[in-house]
Amino acid sequence: MRWRALQLALLALGCATVSPAVSQEVADAPADVGSTWAGYALVASDYVYRGVSQSQRKPVLQLDVEYQHTAGLYAGAYVSNVDYTSPGSPSDGVHIEFATRAGWRTGVSTWGALELSAEYMHYPGARANVGYDFVEYGVALDVGDHVSLHIGHAPNYYGLGGAATDYGGDVAWELGAYSVGLGAGYYDQHDLVGAGYSYLDLTASRQYGPVRVEAGVSNTFGYSSAIAAVNGDPRLARRHARVAWIVAF
Repeated sequence: MRWRALQLALLALGCATVSPAVSQEVADAPADVGSTWAGYALVASDYVYRGVSQSQRKPVLQLDVEYQHTAGLYAGAYVSNVDYTSPGSPSDGVHIEFATRAGWRTGVSTWGALELSAEYMHYPGARANVGYDFVEYGVALDVGDHVSLHIGHAPNYYGLGGAATDYGGDVAWELGAYSVGLGAGYYDQHDLVGAGYSYLDLTASRQYGPVRVEAGVSNTFGYSSAIAAVNGDPRLARRHARVAWIVAF
């Protein structure tokens, strides 16, 4: 699920870090006051999500746009190219991932923010016997300006008839001109295959005019053959690096 994709990308750009005071102002604002649009465009050498390449380690182009109301409500859409077909395997017909989402963000006391979300993942062009589309529900808690915890639950993961739940967290901080981030999580897929796996992601980025350049490395742990059967070839989950160019608007 790509819920919070926009918020996290803007956080890396230094644009989405919201102070507790501002978070509370947003939470207390009248429901009919103001709104805004935001988004980003991204080109990357790979599309890694929860430790696994979604593009067979090939380059991707992504676009995200979101409408935000000061009452905390938001709605957005996201599109990216993907490739789930391993070399030598019959094509599943899927080349595009398109998501629509809606949710609500609000300040929590003076120290953080809470977010509730739902996102529908759609894969146009899928063969008739491939039912990838699914919905994921999310809860996120931002603690101060640097820590975020989140849970994402898909009752029917990729249309496979079983649930998958992701438990994750991110830490971000500034080191001079650079932004450094560390993300980790556990993807529980026991309902599907009786197992789960962990992942770790480290990023460093810097702003160059309107472009944020980010380098990252990720790895998974416990990525068994049973996990690979529903998430992709194990080689797509092994330690690998990537680079991305991001423009926020």
